[in-house]
Amino acid sequence: GMVLGEGGAVLVIERESMARRRGAPIHAVIRGVGASNSSSGIVESDSGSQCIAIRAAYASAGFPPETVDLVECHATSTMQGDIEEVKSLKAFFPQGRPTVLTSFKSQIGHTIGASGLNSLIRGVLAARNQTLPASLNYRTPDRRIALEDWGFRVLPQPEPWPEPAGHPRRFQVNAFGFGGGNACLIIRRFGD
Repeated sequence: GMVLGEGGAVLVIERESMARRRGAPIHAVIRGVGASNSSSGIVESDSGSQCIAIRAAYASAGFPPETVDLVECHATSTMQGDIEEVKSLKAFFPQGRPTVLTSFKSQIGHTIGASGLNSLIRGVLAARNQTLPASLNYRTPDRRIALEDWGFRVLPQPEPWPEPAGHPRRFQVNAFGFGGGNACLIIRRFGD
C-alpha cells in the first residue's frame, strides 16, 4: 500500500539560451509536456485520462516512446493505481522492448505534491550518472499487471545505462496526482 513521506524539491527551469548566457550548468532538456484531468474521483486513477497526458507529451517531444529507456512512474503502490498506470504505459511502449520502470516512491514514500519533482530530479541524476535506478521492495510481480510479460523491467539494483545509438538518454516522468490531475514530462539528457 501507499506509504507517505515528506519532501520538497526546487528546480531551476529556464530557456537554454538564458542558461548559456549566464554560464549555468545545463543537466537536461524538457522535450515534451502533457497534462490532463480525470473526473473518475479524487484518488482513483484512470488510464484513459493518463493516456491523454502521455500522448500530448510525446506529440510535443517529437520522438516516439520506443526511444525512451526509463519511466519514472507515478507508482502509488495501490492495486487500482498501478494497474491503471501500467495499462497506460502498454498503450505507448511496444511489447518486447526492455523499458525500465522505476519509482522513487519506493525509497522515500509518496511525498504528495513533491513526488513528481522528486522523480524528475532523480531521472536527471540517473541520466547524468549513466545509471538506471532501482525500485526497492519489488519482489513478487503481480500477474494482473504482467510487467515482465510485456517487456518492462523493474530493477532490484541499479544498472549501467548504456548510451543509446543516435540520440541522448531519454526518460519519462509520470505525475498522476490526487484530484485527477495528470502530468507527463519527456526529458532528454543534455550534452550526450
